[in-house]
Amino acid sequence: MTWRTRPRPNQPYDVLVSTFTQQIKVSFIEQTPERETLPSDQLATLAFHKYQGAYALMMETPFVRSQLSRLATGSVQQFVPTTMIRKLVLPPIEQHPEQAQRWHRLLVKSTTKAARARQQMAELTPALQQIFDQAHAWQGGKS
Repeated sequence: MTWRTRPRPNQPYDVLVSTFTQQIKVSFIEQTPERETLPSDQLATLAFHKYQGAYALMMETPFVRSQLSRLATGSVQQFVPTTMIRKLVLPPIEQHPEQAQRWHRLLVKSTTKAARARQQMAELTPALQQIFDQAHAWQGGKS
């Protein structure tokens, strides 16, 4: 398996993992950010060479989450140092390239579709707000 953490601006297909063990969140960047975005200290940026989407999905599994929780340090053991994330043991999905590629494609398709839906909703919101305001003008709202 070839991957590493990267302290650099986020790029497409990066996998972001929160280091807060009480609420581990995983994010997948499917397209180039509109402006340069640097990860915070509470996020680890994982850069996989292949099948990034498959690995993003794998990071959500109880197996990986339990490992992250055990890597926490400090008196309250709430955060995982980004250097410790390299100790994660991930299943060798490279041994099943067809499945890994399928998972990657499905995640990219899903995130792209969701982004498109958010864009459409943003475009519709002003017109919908205007209709709502007109329908409720009799209640003393906007006219």
